[in-house]
Amino acid sequence: MEIISETTRDNDLGRKLKIYREHLTKEIWIIDPGEKTVQIPKLLKEGYKIQKASNGTLKSSIIPGFFIHPEWLFISPRPKVRECFEEILASNELL
Repeated sequence: MEIISETTRDNDLGRKLKIYREHLTKEIWIIDPGEKTVQIPKLLKEGYKIQKASNGTLKSSIIPGFFIHPEWLFISPRPKVRECFEEILASNELL
C-alpha cells in the first residue's frame, strides 16, 4: 500500500511502482489524497489491470472479504475505524 504525497509523488508512482511490478506483486493499493482516489493495479495473466475509484467499493482479490469504500478516506469527518471494520465483517460471507 502506498499513500501518495506531493513531495514523493514521482518516486511513489515511478521507481516504487516499477519495483512492485518487477517483483510481480499481485495487488498494489495506491491512495492518492490529492486526487481523492484509490487505485489498485492487480496482476492478471495478461498483465496489470488497474481498478480506480473515488467512491463505491474496492475489493481485494488476495485478502478474502476485504474491501473499502474510498470515500471513507477522503470525507470529513472520517468514519470511525470500528464502524468501517464492522461493515466489512457484516458483509463477509466467509465469517
